[in-house]
Parts: sequence; C-alpha cells; structure tokens
Amino acid sequence: MSDVCCFSSLTRWTTLERREALSVLELQGRRVLSLSR
Repeated sequence: MSDVCCFSSLTRWTTLERREALSVLELQGRRVLSLSR
C-alpha cells in the first residue's frame, strides 16, 4: 500500500520536474537563438 502511494507521488514529482525542465530548455533555446542572430 505504501509502495503504491510512494510510486504515485514519485510519478507526479517526475512529471512536474519534466515540465520545469522543458520550460527551462525552451527558455535557454530562445536565448541561444536571440544570441546567434
């Protein structure tokens, strides 16, 4: 039971981390594009 709860919270955490990482990568990509212009 506790394993399932831990797993669900872990998947939720990884989803949030993935979203934050994607937003950071997007911001960095825009910065690189603006610098290369």
